[in-house]
Amino acid sequence: ADLVDPALAALRSRGVEIRCGARLREMARREDGTPHALIFAGEEVALTLDDRLILALPPGEAARPRGLTGLPETYEPILNVHFALAG
Repeated sequence: ADLVDPALAALRSRGVEIRCGARLREMARREDGTPHALIFAGEEVALTLDDRLILALPPGEAARPRGLTGLPETYEPILNVHFALAG
């Protein structure tokens, strides 16, 4: 709540659309390789050249959608540890 909620609120206040739990099926690309659409189950989201994407996917999911290329073959997990301190 101390990290994620403020980050999401800041993004939303800037007009960023956040989609949690939406399974990406494919990233359609233009001839030059830039993405022009995200394809979800039953929905296609068009992208412009000015759009920016942040895809937060676990490694097993990152390799699944068609059109995602250049992904790392090895990875290390990220670990966040939070401590409640008195005072």
